[in-house]
Amino acid sequence: MKRVLLVEDHRSFSDSLEEVLNREPDLSVVGKTVSAAECRRFISKGEGYDLAIVDLFLPDSSGVELVGELRENCPQAPVLVLTISLDPEDRQKALRAGADGVVSKSASLEEILATIHRLGEPG
Repeated sequence: MKRVLLVEDHRSFSDSLEEVLNREPDLSVVGKTVSAAECRRFISKGEGYDLAIVDLFLPDSSGVELVGELRENCPQAPVLVLTISLDPEDRQKALRAGADGVVSKSASLEEILATIHRLGEPG
């Protein structure tokens, strides 16, 4: 079972994504935060995760900055950035910060899940 940390400030999107992820037999959302500060508190409690999903635009910090922190905190856990931005530079910034993948929030649910499953595979 892959433990998922979800960092998303749009509550309706976050709630829907959490519901979909928890229906997957191999995924479980163990943390759901709405800001970088809340994510940092989650991590500081020693909570573990196997995969992080991060919004690129958070109310209190850049998702790019948070990606770097997550990579430092748990280097073995893949980080997926979900974003509404279609700007290729935003995608490149996320990847340079250490994201393992970037998917548009406008992508199909199947595409988002396929990427999550791919990133959650060993090696």
